Amino acid sequence: MIVSNEPGYYQLGSHGIRIENLVIVTDTGEKEGGKKIFELETITKVPIDQRMIDNSLLDDQERQWLNDYHQDIRDELMPRLKGDENEKVRSWLIRATKEIESDR
Repeated sequence: MIVSNEPGYYQLGSHGIRIENLVIVTDTGEKEGGKKIFELETITKVPIDQRMIDNSLLDDQERQWLNDYHQDIRDELMPRLKGDENEKVRSWLIRATKEIESDR
């Protein structure tokens, strides 16, 4: 099954922001307490705009998730962007998926 994962923040009467990704729900084959365990595999391959992120609010696990997400995008898309005609797109993708360092 494919569903959307839509975490967001909304300021009443002002603005909101939502990051939407499509995910595949997969049965892991495992059970806990007699119930099946499922996992989500993100299939959307679009970088999250880092200009929206206040890095000081991220903990190490959140930062690692974002870095892993962006690495997956690079791994998936870079091989498809061969040739001189894609040089600008490759450069943009590298900048858009750069690793976030801890600022602590």
